[in-house]
Amino acid sequence: MAIEMPNEEGLPPGPRRDLVAAFHELYTEAGCPGTRNLAKGINRNNRFPTTVSHETLAKLLHGRSVPAWSRLDTAVRYLVSLSFREPDEDATVARFHALWRADLAAPPPAVPAPTAPTIKLDPEAALTAMFPGLTAVIKDLLDEDEDDPFGAEGDIYGALTMLREVWQEEFRNMEQRLETAWDEVAVLCAASRTQDDPPPVSPFPGDPPLWFSVTTNRLAYLRDQPAVQVQIAPGRWHRAVKDQHNVPSHVRLIVDLGDGRLAAMYNLDGLHLDPAANTATQPEH
Repeated sequence: MAIEMPNEEGLPPGPRRDLVAAFHELYTEAGCPGTRNLAKGINRNNRFPTTVSHETLAKLLHGRSVPAWSRLDTAVRYLVSLSFREPDEDATVARFHALWRADLAAPPPAVPAPTAPTIKLDPEAALTAMFPGLTAVIKDLLDEDEDDPFGAEGDIYGALTMLREVWQEEFRNMEQRLETAWDEVAVLCAASRTQDDPPPVSPFPGDPPLWFSVTTNRLAYLRDQPAVQVQIAPGRWHRAVKDQHNVPSHVRLIVDLGDGRLAAMYNLDGLHLDPAANTATQPEH
């Protein structure tokens, strides 16, 4: 594939560009051969005193660097032999020598440094993703009449109260999402438990068994199948037991499901323990 002449952004006007443009002209007259084929042709020709690599030829055609005169002289003479115009070899070499000396005396071409990509942050999009309900309320307020953005009666207190309620609801939703994520992490930890894990410490006074209840449905995971979820339901007493097997330290409570199965609980929020329930028999609810 032919190598194209670099544009002025990549190679600004100056002695270097003049030299590369002249070399491209001779390269095109020779039929734009591949740089590997050019290098092979030069290196197999006993007429030339030095060799030229295909990397050197590619860098020159791209305008990245100019080789030593001996290699440039060899490349020019070989391209002259391939040119359909059959130009005068000595005259062409003399012209390139003048271009090469001009480039040698000139300062390096000022190639513009690559600019870092501009990252645009969208605060509104970020706020909407985090707190969709709150963002919707703010937008509704801003869309009202500019003279009275809080309504005809100017109920600023009501507007602020509404914002506070929405804000609290958003955070409750976030807490629920975090709790769900923690439960999922706990399942993975339980599945990877080893015999070296320390036994759990009972969160209640005294030794199990003991009885407790929950105010809302709580998730637990089967002791022998940590990926299986079960519900600890409100409205009845549940019995915690002292498990005889080693369990990870993050397991807070082992629950007897009453059907021969045990379940592990990781979060004890919302548990209710009646002091009278800490007996071996099920208390009255």
